[in-house]
Amino acid sequence: MRLQRFNFLDLTISIREKYHSFGKFRKPTFTEMTIPNSSYHHPAHKSAAFSAIIHGLLIVPLPPREFRIEVNTIKYLASTNDFSS
Repeated sequence: MRLQRFNFLDLTISIREKYHSFGKFRKPTFTEMTIPNSSYHHPAHKSAAFSAIIHGLLIVPLPPREFRIEVNTIKYLASTNDFSS
């Protein structure tokens, strides 16, 4: 059986025979901008995007390689928006 792969919400789901695996999916229109840390928004609003991304990282059973890629992406997003890692 060949590998089937499809995107659903923020996941890439890969299925081969009876086995499946997950990866993170971002649309081509994804930008690395969130509310910057230097903004005068409420701290809860500034950290909301990171809370959601980290929650998704911890709740989805990603393979080790995909997990490391997502951690590096989160670190990149944090540095791009003036947050310390």
